[in-house]
Amino acid sequence: MRFPEHIEYVQVPRSMLESKGLLPVPTEIVGDTDKMPTFSALLKGFTYKPGYAWSFVIHETAEIEGLRWLSDSQTASLYLKCYVPDSTRPPHEPYLLQFQSYVGAWIETYDRDQQVLWLREVLRTFEIHEIDEWFRINGELVNNPHA
Repeated sequence: MRFPEHIEYVQVPRSMLESKGLLPVPTEIVGDTDKMPTFSALLKGFTYKPGYAWSFVIHETAEIEGLRWLSDSQTASLYLKCYVPDSTRPPHEPYLLQFQSYVGAWIETYDRDQQVLWLREVLRTFEIHEIDEWFRINGELVNNPHA
């Protein structure tokens, strides 16, 4: 079983703070689901905590001067968007965070249980990062996730 190949945290500009939904929402799926039918079907029923929105974007493959624009290892991206308090600046105002994990075509070779385990690992990676943002002893970070 493969673990998430690439995890990327992107802070979204504060100008996007207009709507702060607090209900679990179904995963938004964008792109040709025929490329990843099993995983897309699983994600249609996938939700997480209130205030967390998921998007699954299946990339189009482009060729530029005979070269593939996307490799097979980056067939799609799974995005988590949520408002989190800023751990570095009191009064810890919330900002919109976007968390990204690349999904390869290999996910279609997994059975449903393996796909669920892979999703749990993505969630675990996100949650451990958030723990590390806040876990302090005497005001000092124990493990700075950005160092």
